[in-house]
Amino acid sequence: MSNWNRSSADPGPLGVFDDATRRIVDAVTEHLTHDPLGAPHRWLAFRLSDGVCDKTLYDSRSDVIRVKGMFAKHWGALQILPMGMRLQEAAAYLKVSRQVADNPRLRWKLTADDIPAEIAEHALIMQNMEDIRRRLR
Repeated sequence: MSNWNRSSADPGPLGVFDDATRRIVDAVTEHLTHDPLGAPHRWLAFRLSDGVCDKTLYDSRSDVIRVKGMFAKHWGALQILPMGMRLQEAAAYLKVSRQVADNPRLRWKLTADDIPAEIAEHALIMQNMEDIRRRLR
């Protein structure tokens, strides 16, 4: 298992959340503040190690994976919702994203370029090694 940065801030009224979680929520809030009509339903990329987000918004999760290339396993992607994101949601999403990245039996399947962004997140599914072996037969 990876040794993720587990630094934490002082507990606030919502509890104790690590710096990575706070960075993700801050980035979502920043994008919604600067572009309230264009940011919702776009995708944000964040580094799994420390939660640092790049400033680019993507049209789909597959675009994030394509742009990050061979480093995509070290990045997470989340869709920005119009109502923003709470710290609890970001902490849970970051935890699951890290668990997926740490599991060597899971692979991300890229979608075709012609799949609409509305269904791209459903077409991008995790595959385990048994699915891969079954397709090779």
